[in-house]
Amino acid sequence: MFFRKKQKEENFEQFYEKFFKYFQEEGQSLLSIIKFFTDGILFLDEKQKIVLVTPEAEKILQIKNNDIFGKSPLNLNEFPNIRPLIPFLAEKRQETLKKEIEIKENFFVLLSIIPIISKQEFLGTIVVLKDISQAKMLEKAKTDFVTLAAHQFRTPTSAIKWALSMILEENSNDLTKQQKALIQKTYNINNRMISLINNLLDFAKTEKGEQLLKPSLSKIDDFILNIIKSNQERIDKKQINLTFEPPQNSLPKVMIDPIKMKIAVENILDNAIRYTYERGEINIYFKKTEQEISVYFKDTGVGIPKSQQNKVFSYFFRGSNILPIHTEGIGLGLFLTKSIIEAHGGRIWFESVENKGSIFAFSLPIKEKFSEFLTKDFY
Repeated sequence: MFFRKKQKEENFEQFYEKFFKYFQEEGQSLLSIIKFFTDGILFLDEKQKIVLVTPEAEKILQIKNNDIFGKSPLNLNEFPNIRPLIPFLAEKRQETLKKEIEIKENFFVLLSIIPIISKQEFLGTIVVLKDISQAKMLEKAKTDFVTLAAHQFRTPTSAIKWALSMILEENSNDLTKQQKALIQKTYNINNRMISLINNLLDFAKTEKGEQLLKPSLSKIDDFILNIIKSNQERIDKKQINLTFEPPQNSLPKVMIDPIKMKIAVENILDNAIRYTYERGEINIYFKKTEQEISVYFKDTGVGIPKSQQNKVFSYFFRGSNILPIHTEGIGLGLFLTKSIIEAHGGRIWFESVENKGSIFAFSLPIKEKFSEFLTKDFY
């Protein structure tokens, strides 16, 4: 294993040596090619000085090569289009960075920063600027349409819910058993429609970057236990053996938006209940490090086909093996869950074997010791 790793490192170093030797010998040819790239490119040397700006980069940044050649990004604050990029360009990075940045109103770029390192020596940085404004505008149009459509559906479904509940509550004695069952079924279907509409609205808010509303310090174990209790009827109906393993020692608090985090946890628990077979098992337990608390949901459900596991957190994804079991839903649950947890500074992951079950887990950073400094602006 050591020999293979050493060989890979040597091959990597040899590649860079050949690359720079070729660049020195055929520099003009390479520069000619680079100038015709459709993305903007900047080259920074080992001292973080700008040594090349391609024509497309000039166009995106609204500058000329001569204006910034040989300068440090820290000295470019006078150029409005460069100003939002300065914090990212000024730092010597050891790893590649990708980030979407709005450099001015309705003008977005995808910033890619690629460090050039050979034999553990920092040689410079390649910066790629891709204009994604049109894609972002299309995204916004899509999100606005979803929001408008969802709001239009929400009004009539809410009215239907109110009317059906009035009939069931005030006129139940005047209904036959069959009529009451039919109205109750309609009421339940309408509730599922409202839930789908709410998911669409949450999706639209996520796409717009609207996430946390009122974060506050909470005990995550108590928070999850309350959500389990609210789903106890469904758990009992399927005769699922759910075990909740409270931590041996009291957990420190985490900073969460209770409304948003409830959506995230309920989505994970709902999937575990929905796709675990009758008389199956769900186990919920915790792990803690100095920096974070992790929560695990282990089930004996249908699992996820291996070939589809890379799509699990994509929006509108539904596994091929669950469609015959549960035809409803639009595949937004785990996408929203991931967005909410990441907005809290956390992460989410899973393991799954088809027909054997899944483990979904998420972690949240411990915030209790810094509570006096925390506000919504930290998110």
